[in-house]
Amino acid sequence: MVKVYLLIVALVIANISAYSQDKIYYKQNKTDNWKVTDVTPDYIKATDPQNAQTAYSTTHAGVLFIFNSLGNFLVVPKLFDKEQPDTTIRNFFTRVDNRFNDFDKIITLQNKIIICKYEKEAGKKIEFTAENKLQQISKSEVAVVIFKTGEHKLVANADKVFKVLNDVQILYNQLAIVNDKPIAIETTNDVAVIEKEDSSTNVGPSAVVKNMDSATLLKLQSKAIINIKTLESYIKIIAGKDNSAETVIDAIKQAMTLFVNDDARIEVSSATRGTVRSSKVKIYLNLLSSLNYDRVEIEWFNVQYTSQLKKGPDGFYYGVIEFEQRFTGVADDRRTYQDITRKTVEVVLKTYTRNVGGESILEWDVFLGNIGVTETKSA
Repeated sequence: MVKVYLLIVALVIANISAYSQDKIYYKQNKTDNWKVTDVTPDYIKATDPQNAQTAYSTTHAGVLFIFNSLGNFLVVPKLFDKEQPDTTIRNFFTRVDNRFNDFDKIITLQNKIIICKYEKEAGKKIEFTAENKLQQISKSEVAVVIFKTGEHKLVANADKVFKVLNDVQILYNQLAIVNDKPIAIETTNDVAVIEKEDSSTNVGPSAVVKNMDSATLLKLQSKAIINIKTLESYIKIIAGKDNSAETVIDAIKQAMTLFVNDDARIEVSSATRGTVRSSKVKIYLNLLSSLNYDRVEIEWFNVQYTSQLKKGPDGFYYGVIEFEQRFTGVADDRRTYQDITRKTVEVVLKTYTRNVGGESILEWDVFLGNIGVTETKSA
């Protein structure tokens, strides 16, 4: 789960030696200052930054990660074993003008992304201004700094930086680029510290909050995407024929916590039947666990906002995320059915109360609403 702590940051331009060109980092701290032009399953292709006619290429062996002049990074080991490598590579070469990219980023060895305005190095500290006062972080806690200019600076050695970037690559891409669409921010002045953290909250009574700062909105938009990917992982467990009944029941319970309430509905369709049926989420999940196949494979991809988060008349925020689902049913070791369905999911931002030291604190969280079908076709 991702937690966000708000900071209000002012800018003093950094006076720091940093890399603005493309840079390939290898094991044992070897580097190349090539301009990367393509990344394929076999090679990283590049040109001489001083002479575009001079071409280079290298295999993935020994390469840890790449930074380009846009400030984007690409973690190379096992890149093509991960989900949607083409999208990750496209994001590497894409610059999107949004609020996230308007700020400098300090990425720590604890996998925190501090979205801020970098100020300067001060001995063993890095300074930035937060909450209208000077803030510091020890350089021993920092992996890399990525400036809004596209420059970057490794503070730790390349091996340590690789481990951090590998952990935050997906989250960073979701903040920097959401399928080439800017993240919409309705207000200004706030930025955030984002960190990966395992925690849970108890959702209590809802209340209306009239305003939401941009940092919270940024965090919740990202979390909505993460919740959809989390739901996909639960659905894969529920549909899996090799999982125990106890595991399936637990996955159903966990999946239900992602929805705004028990009345949320999911539409299902079939390329052969041509009709769309709707059922409550819990009924759908239970039916999913008893489909008449030896094996069921479900994959979600092309997840993107089609309607950015906007405040509704009740004070809550609503949006729509679209994704595609590939459903495959296997029986007798052969594929007997497969379709691709374009779906939409409603995203609802609501408040909950959290008890801290005997005091009730009102906080925002993001939930999923109805999931609908817009198109189904045979694959």
